[in-house]
Amino acid sequence: MQLRSGRRLVYPPPEQQGGGHRRRSQQSLEDRISSLPEDLLLEILVRLRSVAEAACAGAVSRGWRDLWTELPELTFWCANPLTVVSALAGITRSSVDLLDINLSSSWMEEDWGGDVSLLLLCAALVLPEKLIVSVMIHPTIEYAVELPCFECTSYLGLELMGSLPITLPQSGEFTALKNLHLQSCCIDLGALLLLCPCLRILNILNVSDLKHADTVIVHSPSLEELSLEITTHDICRIDIATPVLKEVTLHVDIAKGFSFSFSAPMLKKLSWDCTYSCVTVGFGQIWSLVSIKERKLDEFHVVSLIIMSSDNVRLLLL
Repeated sequence: MQLRSGRRLVYPPPEQQGGGHRRRSQQSLEDRISSLPEDLLLEILVRLRSVAEAACAGAVSRGWRDLWTELPELTFWCANPLTVVSALAGITRSSVDLLDINLSSSWMEEDWGGDVSLLLLCAALVLPEKLIVSVMIHPTIEYAVELPCFECTSYLGLELMGSLPITLPQSGEFTALKNLHLQSCCIDLGALLLLCPCLRILNILNVSDLKHADTVIVHSPSLEELSLEITTHDICRIDIATPVLKEVTLHVDIAKGFSFSFSAPMLKKLSWDCTYSCVTVGFGQIWSLVSIKERKLDEFHVVSLIIMSSDNVRLLLL
């Protein structure tokens, strides 16, 4: 069997039948576990998908003790942020391939924002290539979360329940970032994109702008794919200027007086679904526009409109 490092795993020769004591057999089994190559042991621990479980596995054999500190992929589930901070301080690797943090317990401290900010800072210190942070807890008080600069991270996913305001780093850029996913965040998106010179993919789900909650501005010289979905509040303005953008998916709730500016000369694929809350069409106030949706049918692009009358009768126009 060949490992990812290129080394080959050589199994020890089988013991001769008969004679041995049970104690010798148990000792032999323990030695076999302890003598496994370290990269094979790391492969086993990574498949547990939990740092806590990997640390508990240290009780199996001497060779497993503290081995979790060298894991290339770290996953934390339902953990207090300070517990995760303490664990990250013990990591011995110079960098990690994946850091996945999920906070969804009943934890709630007075310095909620400070704890999450400290967690993100410690996450930046282990230099993750891929970072996912999901905080599924609604704070009782609004806190600001400080976002450090992840200079070596190519994939960044942030989900903060409660749309907590996120402040950007005072210096540095996300020079390696190519894939950015934001969900339930409150952030200055325009300023953030200026710090991402190599961004290729941007996914936005129910994100509000820190300065103008009803506005979405996406200006990027490198962006190639954009997915924008906002259904928690109405949007008054969308401004997209992306010279190399190739694919766009829009699903937004539109406010009255909506304006749309779009510049993407290299666009190849467009899909959009707009929902309206107070737009009347036709004569008088009888009919209102509910949604406009575009879809591809064979080689054609079809636009669908849903219009509702005052007596809740819907008409679908193609």
